[in-house]
Amino acid sequence: MLTEFHINIHSSPRPNTLHRQTARPNGAANWRALATIGMGSIGASAAFVISGICAYRISKEMSTRVMALGARRLQLQLFRALAAQFLVPFVLCIIPFIFIIFLPLTGLRLGATGTVLGLMVSLFPVIDPIMVIVMIPR
Repeated sequence: MLTEFHINIHSSPRPNTLHRQTARPNGAANWRALATIGMGSIGASAAFVISGICAYRISKEMSTRVMALGARRLQLQLFRALAAQFLVPFVLCIIPFIFIIFLPLTGLRLGATGTVLGLMVSLFPVIDPIMVIVMIPR
């Protein structure tokens, strides 16, 4: 890294560490970086909380509503398909993307893990329609 890119990975603080991003060379806080990290975290947390609340309310409503057996089966199949449509992108896209973005900020080296996380993201377009086909049998 030093000879090719002129980056000393043994320097203190390490390149791409959270300290380097959030502190200026004179030791003062880099408020722009802290605000950006905070806004990204708040936005992602809000999306997860809203998704959880909606899933809870849908499942609660389905358990209390009186409907015909055929309609209930159809609604359960659709609910499972929608749950899969949420979980597959969450597991194969959002979680790896979070790790790819935030792990370098901690100073941890990804190594081969970054390749595996990138591979997980590329599997999403293939696995997502398969999950829908499996979740809705007819």
